[in-house]
Amino acid sequence: MDNRSRNIKNALWNIADTAMYPVIFMALTPYFINHLGEEMFGLWMFLNSLLIAFQVFNFGLAPATMKYVAQYRHSHQHINVRAVINTNLSLSLLLMILSFAVGFYIAGAVRYANLFNFPLPLKMFAASAIQITSFIIGLKFTEQIFLSAFKGFERYDIYAMLNAVIRFGALAINLVQVTYHQSLLVMLFTNLCITVSMLIVQYIVLKKMFPQFKIALIFRKTLIAENIRFGLFTWLQSLAVIVVFQIDRYFVITYGGLEKLGYYVLTATILISMHSCLSACATWLIPKIVRSKDAPAESRRLYISMRAFITMLSLSGICLFYMLHQPLFTVWMGTEKFSQIKTYMKLFAVFELFYMLIIVPPLYLNYSGREKAGTLLIYSVSLLNIVGIVSGFFYWNSIEGLLYGLIASAIISAVVVYVYMSVSILHGNLFYETFVFVGLAGVGGALIFFSNLALQLSIFVLILGLCYLIFIKLEGFRLNRLFD
Repeated sequence: MDNRSRNIKNALWNIADTAMYPVIFMALTPYFINHLGEEMFGLWMFLNSLLIAFQVFNFGLAPATMKYVAQYRHSHQHINVRAVINTNLSLSLLLMILSFAVGFYIAGAVRYANLFNFPLPLKMFAASAIQITSFIIGLKFTEQIFLSAFKGFERYDIYAMLNAVIRFGALAINLVQVTYHQSLLVMLFTNLCITVSMLIVQYIVLKKMFPQFKIALIFRKTLIAENIRFGLFTWLQSLAVIVVFQIDRYFVITYGGLEKLGYYVLTATILISMHSCLSACATWLIPKIVRSKDAPAESRRLYISMRAFITMLSLSGICLFYMLHQPLFTVWMGTEKFSQIKTYMKLFAVFELFYMLIIVPPLYLNYSGREKAGTLLIYSVSLLNIVGIVSGFFYWNSIEGLLYGLIASAIISAVVVYVYMSVSILHGNLFYETFVFVGLAGVGGALIFFSNLALQLSIFVLILGLCYLIFIKLEGFRLNRLFD
């Protein structure tokens, strides 16, 4: 298979893996709400948030696995490929133990210290659910190493298929379980069993694809140092992002309770899933960024093409989604349930228009040998986001105010990131590199705030015209640069 065909295949598999599950899960959400009840559904969303929060313990092992497997494979160092995977699997066992311990601590705090202020009848049940969830999370650290290894081998098809079996298998069984009124604890235990079974399957598939691989407990100091050198920065970045998008949930559950949290997290999940899909349109290029890091001119051209592609796709996709979402969501959820998320949807969509501008710059910096710069940008953005969340919540004393603060922080963040990239990487026109991109997102925000459909369509056509003029006519964007 030639490079172009392989790259197209990788891109499609990566996007399909990221997009399919959220779409199907969202389609089934009204069914889960009706059968679990709003309070129990809110607890389920809380446990999903906890699963994300526990990623603060991953220490960048998954992205480090992907990077070094790709790097050593490219230079035909098969012994080091095997050693990297085994070293990170060994480290993941330690993270598993840490996850179990933290889960039991949180469960105890819920039982005896009223952490998260759960309703009294739900407190013991929630504590047990947290304990089971901590076991699932612990096993997920090992699962991430296997799946990242497949990415490092540029086998996004295998990665996507295995990930789909894990997620869709659990979702299908959970769907049957809620139909027969089984409890959330039973559903969680089922997910735990699926995770264990799929770890065995992943090992077998990796062994078949890479016959030199043999699982072993290894703590090689040189490889751990390499992981720390790269993984520490990506971990610090993920830590900052996780903190940002858990702080808002703390305010929501404290201010509005489990029912408000359920609808808020549902809306956030929809837009975060969209953000993940847009990111997936760029992350499959990571091995290409790694290979081109020693050719500065080629590397910069790749960055410019990635940035143009993601910006055009994001602007058109988010605006089109927002214009169509109301009738679709009304049919999907019903008028009453949609009314619970309508305002959140509008504000999250505006936030995402500006936040999507920050997808490509840190990704490019991380994998082109500038991890410190990428970390600095992510921490600057995250600090601004936290200030926005806290300021917005306390100024307006509402969940909507929290989102207004988040939007303001995203606008400032985009300006900061693009000024840095213009000065440090591209050495181009500062006005063009900064305010043109933020201005395009602002035009998209105007579309969302106007309720008149004819006006929205006019703005949408304007956005398409501006994208054509800026990226295709003036910048000379060519999609084939990404796939060659």
